[in-house]
Amino acid sequence: MTLSGARILVVDDVADNRTLLIRRLQRLGFSEFEQAENGVQAVAAIAAGTFDLVLLDIMMPEKDGFGVLETLKRDRRNDDLPVIVVSAKNETDAVIRCIELGAEDFLSKPINPTLLRARVMAVLEKKQLRDRVRADLARKQHELDEAHALQMSLLPPRFDGAFAGRPLHVDVMLEPAKEVGGDLVDTFAIGDNLLVLALGDVSDKGAAAALMMARTHATLRALAERPDAADLFSKPEQAVSALNRALAKGNTSCMFVTFWLGALDLTSGQLTAIRAGQIPPYLCRSAGMTRLAGLSGPPLGLDADAVYAPDSAVLAPGDRLLVLTDGFTEAMNGDGEQFGDARVGKLAAAFDTADALGRLRAEVRAFENGRPPSDDMAALLLTLELAAMPTLEAELLSTSEAIGELTDRIFAFLKSHGVDQRATHHVAMIIDEVVTNLGEHGNCRDKPAHIRVTVEPAQVRGEIRDTGPSFDPRQAPVPDVNAALEDRNIGGLGLHFIRELASSLDYVRDGGQNVMTFTIARAAA
Repeated sequence: MTLSGARILVVDDVADNRTLLIRRLQRLGFSEFEQAENGVQAVAAIAAGTFDLVLLDIMMPEKDGFGVLETLKRDRRNDDLPVIVVSAKNETDAVIRCIELGAEDFLSKPINPTLLRARVMAVLEKKQLRDRVRADLARKQHELDEAHALQMSLLPPRFDGAFAGRPLHVDVMLEPAKEVGGDLVDTFAIGDNLLVLALGDVSDKGAAAALMMARTHATLRALAERPDAADLFSKPEQAVSALNRALAKGNTSCMFVTFWLGALDLTSGQLTAIRAGQIPPYLCRSAGMTRLAGLSGPPLGLDADAVYAPDSAVLAPGDRLLVLTDGFTEAMNGDGEQFGDARVGKLAAAFDTADALGRLRAEVRAFENGRPPSDDMAALLLTLELAAMPTLEAELLSTSEAIGELTDRIFAFLKSHGVDQRATHHVAMIIDEVVTNLGEHGNCRDKPAHIRVTVEPAQVRGEIRDTGPSFDPRQAPVPDVNAALEDRNIGGLGLHFIRELASSLDYVRDGGQNVMTFTIARAAA
């Protein structure tokens, strides 16, 4: 809008007054006018057209100037339409009321031409400036909306199905604190059995963090396209080192990315992960919840020569892995209290796959109680679904007869499901050793142990539950098998034997029970 091209609505019930006002405005270079002889016509004209200024009389029939101002204020039209009241009613109370109802200025009749020029030009210049600011804000908001849509398009889709013969569910969530943010979450497959999971948090927020996030995501995906991607990501410390070198190059702003990268071999359930400054993930199992707290190295982008050491865990059907950024744990309420790890852990332990991340987000927002988000939030939830895998279950006392009968059942069961002889022998020997020890050393001769043996695609999983005293077989001292017999401590060889045979060995104390879980790798078909 140029000032001379402004559209002006003149509202007065006296035609001569309208004509006089228009002539004086024409002398100032204005040429576009519309007239209304009462408040009803004025409101209708404003609703039907676009004006840059309204000159409004107060004393009019049907609807006076106060009524027009009240209508504009109620409809919020006076936010972008300036009104100058022109009236002989120049008492202080009337002027105050007009200003309170949203009028921009007030001119008394008879009108002084110099004041008219000054007031009209000042009001139109302010409107022109406001219009420019609004247009600039609208343009920037449009750009931010497009950037937000682009950032959200990088989010991988939710996955429900089977991969490498395992039914699984992967859900992700990304919610910037502003229009765009610095958190990232990604998942992708490499080859026929490797699932890569990634989550990161840039050290700032807003547009700069979003650009750093986009660079991190693009570099990660470029690494996944390399010919040696399968070898690179099967040892995620190598992938993270390559990503770190790329981000550190030219990083004069010293922005950094806390990062977690996991590579899950779905044939064995082996998860190898790098935690570079990111908060520890939550691993939820039927026997309880643990945190994968091994710290591999510093955040990415600061030291090109940083070295990263992997951590690992074996995931089983029914396990859930929750990886998230500190936007969840550090969310604050009005009292300055953080949402915290404990609340996240409690919710994670009760998760199912029905919009679990959406419910976690809702709990955080309810905790904030209307407080604006202080940080971006990103999360990834992996669930290895329980499949209909062949399972043998039994309860037995620690007697030689019962152990012999179970051993025969295990041999027959595993043979019927194609398990090789070596793996079958190892499963039977571990169960024999543990149940025998329960009777001899665990005071469980009259307390049955519960045994479960499950045939999985790449391994056999065994679980032994008993109600004896708490005992973690992984913590037992390793015997010196090279020492002379007379110099060795009594005991410990059986547990050493179990640790040597098992591909993996886990233990938890759950509800007054010892729960030992082991796996034996199957021979390739």
